[in-house]
Amino acid sequence: MYLFRDSPGMIVLIGRAGIGVAFYQWWSSDKMAMRAMRAREVTP
Repeated sequence: MYLFRDSPGMIVLIGRAGIGVAFYQWWSSDKMAMRAMRAREVTP
């Protein structure tokens, strides 16, 4: 980990990016699953 030894800010940045990706996946998981299965919403 020589790259990150002198820059703790880089570790924080990577951590925040990971949290952002996790939030995006949580927010759009229903839409992504429906697209993957080629599903459509129907009316009652």
